[in-house]
Amino acid sequence: MTPPIHHLFVYGTLRTGFDNRYARYLHTHGTYLGVGRIPGKLYDLGSFPGAVFLPESESVVQGDVFSVDPGNERLFELMDEYEGIDDPDFNYYERKMIGVELEGSVFQCLSYALIRDTNGLKQIEAGDYIAYLDRM
Repeated sequence: MTPPIHHLFVYGTLRTGFDNRYARYLHTHGTYLGVGRIPGKLYDLGSFPGAVFLPESESVVQGDVFSVDPGNERLFELMDEYEGIDDPDFNYYERKMIGVELEGSVFQCLSYALIRDTNGLKQIEAGDYIAYLDRM
């Protein structure tokens, strides 16, 4: 049996400061814990980013960690819908459980990892999508 999900790590347009219906739902029904980091690489996919989580990477992906009620099936359905899970026409991400470092502790979080080929994609070197958009 899969353990319940208690944390969600978001690194793109679901982060605090974004105002779309999915982000609003997450911000209303989740509890913001802070900014977390995980080894990996963040890429610019146009109007949204994609992250590849790589334990051996020296670069990091930065994002927001939310505590979520594991019984809120609607939240997980909406997150899957937003990320295109089970949408054969989109198919950019897969759902993963990852360890995210937050204030010296590691939280097991659900997140969405990029599964597309990254050749030719622009890497967001600092790994922070919000800072990247602020510089544009």
